[in-house]
Amino acid sequence: MHFGITPTNEFCFLNDVDFIVRAHQVAYEGYQEWFDGKLFTVWSAPDYCYRTGNKASVMRYDGPGRHSFSVFTAVPASERVLPPSIASAPRILGLLSAGPGM
Repeated sequence: MHFGITPTNEFCFLNDVDFIVRAHQVAYEGYQEWFDGKLFTVWSAPDYCYRTGNKASVMRYDGPGRHSFSVFTAVPASERVLPPSIASAPRILGLLSAGPGM
C-alpha cells in the first residue's frame, strides 16, 4: 500500500468516487486537502488530548464538486465542564450486575 497522488487517483478511478475522506490523523487546521482535492483528512477533536491546540472540522457534502468545512476550536479550559459520571452506564448495558437493592 502506498500513499501519494498516483495510488489516490487509481483508487478513485477503480472505485468510481470523486475523492476520499479519512479521519485518523490530527489536522492542525481542522482538515487538510491533499492531491488536488482527491483526498481529505478531517479531524473532529479540537485540542486533541488537551495539548495539541489543533482546530477541528466537520465536512459537508452537497454533491459532486460541492463540499465545505465548518471549522471550530475547543472550549477554553476555564470554561470546560466535565460530563456527569457514567458509573451507571455498565449496569444499563447489562455488563455488570446491578448489585443489592438495584
